[in-house]
Amino acid sequence: MSGNLDEYVVIGAQSLGRSIREFRRRRHISQQTLAEQVGVHRSYLSEMESGATTEALDRIIRTLSALDLEIVIRERSR
Repeated sequence: MSGNLDEYVVIGAQSLGRSIREFRRRRHISQQTLAEQVGVHRSYLSEMESGATTEALDRIIRTLSALDLEIVIRERSR
């Protein structure tokens, strides 16, 4: 997490998964409901929230790191 309580800096699959889980829980949405909304199986969402990584995600994060960039997750401005 960054200094702002509503922002998460993604440094890898685990931090991405934690941020997804945290925002999902804040909204009181079950894994099953979110999985249905996204069009994936609940077990896939569970793996994502647990920090399971993919080669594509690893490459994206390494590329951003090489460029001294980061992904910050926060709620959309309204």
